[in-house]
Amino acid sequence: MGFVQGASASAASGADRHTNRVPTNPRLWKLIVLQAKMKFKTYPNPAASHWVHEQYVQHGGQFAKDNSKTREAMAQKHRHDKEREKHQAKSEKTKQLEKGGKKNDNEKD
Repeated sequence: MGFVQGASASAASGADRHTNRVPTNPRLWKLIVLQAKMKFKTYPNPAASHWVHEQYVQHGGQFAKDNSKTREAMAQKHRHDKEREKHQAKSEKTKQLEKGGKKNDNEKD
């Protein structure tokens, strides 16, 4: 009886507000979920889920509506991050090899 005319029950209760929301930083989300699994005896449960959500938001995480464009953008960002990590690891190896090679060049036989 206390609902706004024309509004659905779920919209009036606020249930729609959080449905179909995905974390925009999947790496941070997974890290916090792993922490929750260690912290709580059973996961998932309402208290653990609430804790994960709070921690995610406190650490700067945001949520976006779950649609195909959002999922594709997140997947593309994830692929880009993986490629960048590979490139950084490769350049670190190259730097280490160069340093090692310079020592060998300066050594006498």
